[in-house]
Amino acid sequence: MHRYRFALQDTDIRADDDLRSVGGDKFGRVVAVSLDNRTIDIKKRADTAGLHPEAVVALNFVDTQVLADSLMRTGEYVADHGMQGDGDCRAARHLLMALAPRLRSGQLQVDGEPAVAAAIRIALDLDESVFPVQGPPGAGKTFAGARMILALAREGRTIGIAANSHKVIRHLLDEVGVASREQGFAVECLQKLSDREEDRPVSDSRSTTERS
Repeated sequence: MHRYRFALQDTDIRADDDLRSVGGDKFGRVVAVSLDNRTIDIKKRADTAGLHPEAVVALNFVDTQVLADSLMRTGEYVADHGMQGDGDCRAARHLLMALAPRLRSGQLQVDGEPAVAAAIRIALDLDESVFPVQGPPGAGKTFAGARMILALAREGRTIGIAANSHKVIRHLLDEVGVASREQGFAVECLQKLSDREEDRPVSDSRSTTERS
């Protein structure tokens, strides 16, 4: 059994996951993983004991039928109606075509407008469209996203959050709590946690306006 340290990243690899090397060869099984210390203990096979790959992947069967059905519906719509124009799946089509966000009345960031203020305004003004926000760690995506969520909540919207780990979702919800206290606007946040491992940060900081 070998312990490895990994760089800061989002991961859903957990204990008992079967791992494969890049390329698909069987590598070993996860005995333990620490998201806070960024270490992973792997029980290796006899034929992989001397191998130390730069990356591994978990091979777990996940029922993706819901995703497959959604993609099929989008594909069928495009086959019948084309990629352009109004109609079903418009946000998905806009994302695939890398189009600029479609807004009801406003425009994208104007001269002198702070980035966070622009993001909040655009989130409220989207017209069946999508607004991708990209940037490296520390660029302020979580800060802006939390305040976009709060602005949408003020409008009575229901907001769904999806990510590739519970910890990422919890981090964003924690920032929503910070923003709600700053602005004096209470929000209720619900998170469905994995049965396999508690995935909150060690500090377990919670807002009184949140419920998990």
